[in-house]
Amino acid sequence: MIYVILSATGFATLAIFGKLAFNAGLTSSSVLAWRFLIAAALLVPYIIASGQWRLARRDVINAVGLGLIGYSIQAILFFSALKHTSAAVTSLMLYTYPAFVAVISWLVFHEKMTRHRLVALVVSLVGMVLTVPMESKNIASELTGAAIALCSGVWYACYLVFGARRVRGIKPAATSAYLSVGAAFAFFVSASISGGLQVPERFEVWGVLLAIGGLATVLPVATLFAALARLGVVKTSILSTLEPVITAVFGYMFLAETMSGQQLLGGALVLLGAVTLHWFDRGAVVV
Repeated sequence: MIYVILSATGFATLAIFGKLAFNAGLTSSSVLAWRFLIAAALLVPYIIASGQWRLARRDVINAVGLGLIGYSIQAILFFSALKHTSAAVTSLMLYTYPAFVAVISWLVFHEKMTRHRLVALVVSLVGMVLTVPMESKNIASELTGAAIALCSGVWYACYLVFGARRVRGIKPAATSAYLSVGAAFAFFVSASISGGLQVPERFEVWGVLLAIGGLATVLPVATLFAALARLGVVKTSILSTLEPVITAVFGYMFLAETMSGQQLLGGALVLLGAVTLHWFDRGAVVV
């Protein structure tokens, strides 16, 4: 269980450090370029030393491609949402992805929309609506952020349904390393096109970037797969719903973010929907 807690805590810090990086004046593309470059710099030496880098050409292309397209778009949406709404709302909206996995599986693969899936879907959608801070003074920005964060959840569901299946059978460290290489390349190109990669001059900003690449990316990925090996998919998936809860706590502690009673209820419903789907759908995936 300690591995799940470490993973959830690590992933939860991503939104917090992302906000701090934006406050330091960094652009999304620069933050994400450094995030994945640092992650790759940590993971690539490991897979070389352990011999895990030797993969079939097709597997390498799939893993790098997931980084170039699949995970990159999800990261862009997540960080874009952070610019408009709170870390907690962004994280909770992302956790609508199990409901969208169920919808995509029903529409594309004609999987049966069971009663528990339908109930979980409705609960998640009601929670999603309640989570949006309608009483905010800057309601337009909040709605924009919530909408982008919801798109992040939809895209993540697509990533899991269509993308993650292409790298099954590859060791997690190797997948993560090649994915990070692909994502780093994508964001370095993006940063260059959009005005150049920002190189921080202050030591504390480098500290934030190192935390994003190591603490919020490599550590949670490593401990997540360690948890999956010990607890299995269902238990790990359910316990991983601690992530948005921890994000909300960190947002309150470090960013002075608060949530209304309505938002707390909405967040609880989103997590209830996710837990219901993970519990009943034994094939659920958390990555």
